[in-house]
Amino acid sequence: MKTKIFLVRHGETNWNKARKFQGMTDIPLNEAGKIQAGYAHEALKAFHIDVAFASPLCRAQETARIILEGRDIELNTEEELHEQNAGDWEGLTAAEIEEKFPGQHDLWTSRPTRVHIQNGESFQQVQERAVKAFWKLVKENDGKTILIVAHMVCLSMILLKIAGISIDEIWDRPLSNASYSIVNADPKTMEAEIVDWNHDEHIPEEQRRKPRVKEWIKG
Repeated sequence: MKTKIFLVRHGETNWNKARKFQGMTDIPLNEAGKIQAGYAHEALKAFHIDVAFASPLCRAQETARIILEGRDIELNTEEELHEQNAGDWEGLTAAEIEEKFPGQHDLWTSRPTRVHIQNGESFQQVQERAVKAFWKLVKENDGKTILIVAHMVCLSMILLKIAGISIDEIWDRPLSNASYSIVNADPKTMEAEIVDWNHDEHIPEEQRRKPRVKEWIKG
């Protein structure tokens, strides 16, 4: 029996809005982010959910709790679903990163597999831990419907791995804040299929926030 997984990116934070790298910095949702999470709550209300997991970071925890309002479901924390550790880049804008670490942000946007985040994680390291955590949860909840609330890079690494797409294409498929993706997975065969990727139609167009990463360095 296949397991259904809803992968939800957290709502907006003030650092998202300011285009600062968050990584492991624990930034809460802003008001727009709470509203976006509310739209996700309404969109997912019609779906049955058996178990729920979120990153330990408060922006993911807050989003998950809003989605789960009205449901008698415990929110579990999965430590390995935290966002990419951005090391010395955390709290910086793209322009500030380029000034301090010339050429590195350009690699981050064009060839992520070659970037070196000082005192942080590589994209390959994120994919290894995120995919491992994903399959652990699938195996432990065989046949159930799982809600996972996490982060842009973390969730993208899972989706790219399932789709067989290179990490270097991550920014061609950005995830909107409070969007959801749907995956069906078989814990016995370790095979999975993506049913929906970055579904964000539940968020009014003027309130959608999809990262335009390759424009950051210019803006």
